[in-house]
Amino acid sequence: PVNMTRFRPNIVIDGAGHSLQPFAEETWEQISVGEVNMRSTHTCGRCVMTTLRPELNGAREPHGEPLRTLRRLRAGFPHFVSKDSEDYEMEFYFSINLVHDYQPGQVIRVGDEIEVFSYKTANVSSKNNFPYLLTGKDNPHK
Repeated sequence: PVNMTRFRPNIVIDGAGHSLQPFAEETWEQISVGEVNMRSTHTCGRCVMTTLRPELNGAREPHGEPLRTLRRLRAGFPHFVSKDSEDYEMEFYFSINLVHDYQPGQVIRVGDEIEVFSYKTANVSSKNNFPYLLTGKDNPHK
């Protein structure tokens, strides 16, 4: 297993004891964490930084994990290497990016509940989303 610190998470969800399915967060549109409301902007493309092992002073993973596995299981849409190039590469996705609607005095604490207010129900055309995961017919909560 790959240690989660390689993904540099800000919020980690413990779905144990709940009906939370793997990658369920990719269907979320609006949520709250404790007292803070948030909205999902896109799935998170992963870079070579995930192949560095913080527990070994940043030594590189010899077999390119976890990108090797993400390339096989979680490949998304191609993106151009630079704005002046016609070369492109595939991004690999794992988790989501959220934007908060913070109000002064609001706090997120370890152990806070997450409430999902709405789910993505239409095909998404953004390069950073998985249309096949985010369709209304695949949404178990619709």
